[in-house]
Amino acid sequence: MSLLQSLLGIGAEELNPGQMALRAALTFVVAVAIVRLGHKRLFGKATAFDLVVAIMFGSIMSRAITNTLGLLGVWLAGFVPVMMHRLVATLSYHINPFGPLVKSVSQVVSLR
Repeated sequence: MSLLQSLLGIGAEELNPGQMALRAALTFVVAVAIVRLGHKRLFGKATAFDLVVAIMFGSIMSRAITNTLGLLGVWLAGFVPVMMHRLVATLSYHINPFGPLVKSVSQVVSLR
């Protein structure tokens, strides 16, 4: 276990480039898995709702690469907004009054 901790820089004050590269590779795999667990819509429609989650997810996952914080905690923190996105999207689909609160509403612009 100490070899893995050393390779990932767990408990270190600073990360070296090799540790950051390994963290980046592992975080990429974990991030893809989390997004696949979320929903295919997560990054597809680019509504304001989707963009907020995408920005939060990227910001959280970047901490796993550059910080000396625990990787599992950061990955779990990235998992939470993706699952919340899935929950809110499901609720907005099944509960009609909830949908307009989350989704944008189309408006027709007329030229007069």
